[in-house]
Amino acid sequence: EVVSAPTLLAYGLGVEIGAALVYLRRLRLANDEPMAVQDTYLPRALCPDLLERIGQSPSLFALLREVYHLRLARSSNAAEAALATEEEARLLGMTLPAALLITEQITYLDNGQPVEFVRSAYRGDRYRLTVKR
Repeated sequence: EVVSAPTLLAYGLGVEIGAALVYLRRLRLANDEPMAVQDTYLPRALCPDLLERIGQSPSLFALLREVYHLRLARSSNAAEAALATEEEARLLGMTLPAALLITEQITYLDNGQPVEFVRSAYRGDRYRLTVKR
């Protein structure tokens, strides 16, 4: 759906408060098992008819590159542990209390402009975070 940017998302995406954002909620599966719930926000100005096109490609990033000619360059990421909300537990097939690995990512274009904010809630019993430096 299209939503208005609240203050924190406006700041993170470099848009005005109240700007139109495309909001996608996706349930990520592996072998038909729920693994993560992802909430994605993109400035509508960069992909105005994304909601009509989202089913045309198996990859959101491929759609952004191929249809909107956006050159994705880098991302910044943060991770933390949290307890699942009732809705997250229901979507992920978990019993409360349930541990989650939460990641937040901002994806940037090659000109430095933020194009995407994603909050992912991964099942804590099925994921491990590995960082190589």
